[in-house]
Amino acid sequence: MELNWALNAKDIEVLTVLLGGTFLFCVGHYICRDMVMERFFAKRTPLEQRANGYFLAVLLRGLVLGLGSLFVAQRVGLSLDFMSLTPGPFFKNAALGVGIFILLLPVLWGSARKKEIQAHYPELRLVPRDRAIVLNSAAGWFIFMLGYEILFRGLLLHYGILEWGLWPGIAVMTGLYVLAHLHKPGSETFACLVVGPAFAYLTLETGTIWAVVVLHTLIGITNENLAAKFNPDFQTPDTP
Repeated sequence: MELNWALNAKDIEVLTVLLGGTFLFCVGHYICRDMVMERFFAKRTPLEQRANGYFLAVLLRGLVLGLGSLFVAQRVGLSLDFMSLTPGPFFKNAALGVGIFILLLPVLWGSARKKEIQAHYPELRLVPRDRAIVLNSAAGWFIFMLGYEILFRGLLLHYGILEWGLWPGIAVMTGLYVLAHLHKPGSETFACLVVGPAFAYLTLETGTIWAVVVLHTLIGITNENLAAKFNPDFQTPDTP
C-alpha cells in the first residue's frame, strides 16, 4: 500500500487537537504531581508540606488542562460557546447538575463503601481530615474538574463532532476519557464507557459544559469524603 506522508493543513489541525490534548493530560498527570510540588514547601512541617504540595498540584493540573485546551481551541478556530456564562442558562444548567447529583447519591454512597474505592480516595491521605483540608480539597476539585471538562467535553467533544460527526466525535472523546482513567479503580474505568456518552449528551443538550462541571465536581467531592468516612484508616477518636 502506497502511503502519502505529507502533512496538509487539516492534518496539522487534527494532530494539534488530539496530540495537544494528550500532551496536556500527560503534563498534568506526570509533571504537576504532589511529590514534585512538595519541594516548594520544604521549610514547612511534613504534614503541611504534603497538604500544600497536593493542593498546588491539583490547582496546576486544572489550570494546565483548562488554559491549555482553550489555547488549542483558539488555534484551530473552535467556537468557545460551550463556555458561555449567560446568567439564565448558566444557573439553569448548574441547577440541573445539582439535581442529577442528588439522584446519584445512593450510588455514590454504595460505591464509597468498596475497598477498591477507599484505596484510591481520598487522594490526600492525611489524618485527621480537618475542616481546612476538606474545604481546600473541595476548591481543588472544582478547579481541576473545570479544566478537565474544558478538555474532554469542550475541546475534544466539540472538535470531534465538527470533524467526524456526532457519534464518531463522541466515540473519540469517550475513548480518550476511558484511557485517562487507567490509573483509577477498574470499576471507575469501565464506568467511563457509559459516563463519557452521558456527559456528552448532557453537554450538547444544555449547550455548555456547566451542568457537567457542577455534577462532576460534586461527585468528586462527595466520593472523596464518603470514602474517608467509611474507611477505618481515616477514623480518629473525634470521628463518629
